[in-house]
Amino acid sequence: MENRGDKDEELFYIITGAYQEIPAEAGYFHATYRQEHPVQKGLTYTIDDGIEGRGQFVGVTLATGMNGNNSCWVEGEARMYLDDDPYPSIHYTGTEDYFGGSYGFGNDIIIKNYQTFSGLYTGMYAIYGDNREFYNGQQRFLLYHFHIADPIRFENKFRMTLDNMGWTGPRYDDYTSVAYWYQTLPSAPLMPLPTDAEMCMR
Repeated sequence: MENRGDKDEELFYIITGAYQEIPAEAGYFHATYRQEHPVQKGLTYTIDDGIEGRGQFVGVTLATGMNGNNSCWVEGEARMYLDDDPYPSIHYTGTEDYFGGSYGFGNDIIIKNYQTFSGLYTGMYAIYGDNREFYNGQQRFLLYHFHIADPIRFENKFRMTLDNMGWTGPRYDDYTSVAYWYQTLPSAPLMPLPTDAEMCMR
């Protein structure tokens, strides 16, 4: 936890656990922050890369900020590369499908409003912007997918990417993500955190 503010803050926390021997093959929790503001048009956004060692990918949280034209933003495909596979070992059909909100994250196609939802392992739990009208150019969305019931295990490498695509082609939206995984070895050096100003979406 890092306090980047100008004054001291109080932080309350609870940690629950058990005192016991840790097996030699136990995985250690890792997380890494990444962002592209904006994603370079036509290029793939990298959620996680450079993971080496035996482990298990357990999920990702994603914040998206709409900068493109007033159109669809949810067609980007999620791809996971396990070990030495040159092609995606796991290939999802679109952003909305990966995060559990097919058909544009809306359960009312007639009025075309985005709907927040929070499932056990997937969800879009917050929408920010002037309103929830479909494809409002300044909206922000917060999403998650946790791989608990469908563990994704790897023996020596893991990489995950996500396209920034709409119906009509590539976009240039702001993407910010945190990936979570366990692995037996210390991770390769993680990317340094951006400055406060760089973290802000446009």
